[in-house]
Amino acid sequence: MFRMKSPALPLFLVLATLAIAPARSAEEKPASQDAAGKTSDGKVSGAAAAAKDNAGKSPSLRRPGFVFMELNTKKVDEYVAFFADVMGFKETMRKGRYVVLQTEVAELTIMDPDLLLAGHPFYKTLDGKTQGMGVEMGFVVADVDKAFAAAVKHEGWRISAGIGRRPWGARDFRVVSPDGYYLRFTELSE
Repeated sequence: MFRMKSPALPLFLVLATLAIAPARSAEEKPASQDAAGKTSDGKVSGAAAAAKDNAGKSPSLRRPGFVFMELNTKKVDEYVAFFADVMGFKETMRKGRYVVLQTEVAELTIMDPDLLLAGHPFYKTLDGKTQGMGVEMGFVVADVDKAFAAAVKHEGWRISAGIGRRPWGARDFRVVSPDGYYLRFTELSE
């Protein structure tokens, strides 16, 4: 049986699974948006307005090498509640249906796909049936039992594998979100 001795390798594997989309900084804009965040029809995107309104209001974790995720869903408030309960994420910014959640080491953006701008690869293509090809997102938790107890309380979040010790030594459980995201919650291996 393969057993990991160093916590650095499992953490690396977990962080590698988080890279579901190319990271972009707050300064980068899609081609269809000008520097002020205005689209060709003169509207300011939800993400651009949120960044402008909340500039400097919460500490940024983003620096070279940092990995973050953006999850698109029509169930923004359900996702915010789930990640707050299961992982301890705190809401650091909200602009309508665009929410930024953070822990001391992670950032997660939850947004309504209607906020996506023309030119984004997901623009008007998300149907809730296919969010990615074989993407698994891993989250390291301090207490897998406590996280599991919180997860099972959320209706519509299907437990696809209960708590178990995997052949590589990790103890984890798996959840499928209401939009089909596959999430793994794991403790560090000893």
